Amino acid sequence: MTCFVPHSIPRKLPFLPEFQNNLQLTLPNVTVKKLFRGKVAVAQKSLSKASERIENAEKTLSIPHDIKVQGRVLVIDDAIGSGATLNAVAQKLLHQGATEVFGYAVVGSYKGFEVLHQV
Repeated sequence: MTCFVPHSIPRKLPFLPEFQNNLQLTLPNVTVKKLFRGKVAVAQKSLSKASERIENAEKTLSIPHDIKVQGRVLVIDDAIGSGATLNAVAQKLLHQGATEVFGYAVVGSYKGFEVLHQV
């Protein structure tokens, strides 16, 4: 199974849907939804503390409970800074039945956060 993480904030040209279409994967896909707090989306990269990134990812990423998750899941994100998004999505997938979760980010900018080791 695959799981493409939605962008934190709306974009004129969303990269991940285009990337997903071009990969032409035949694996089942798990849909993750980005929830917004109020009317303003908070981008992960705008948060400077690991605790803020963890809380934002946990509270704003959702996998509908009616989606059946099983086996291994590859989580694909456009960028990684702290790993909080991958951690939050991985925990939700494992809670819903995934046996293993692997993370892949197209680009990274490790900024000294120590969150990624939790995956």
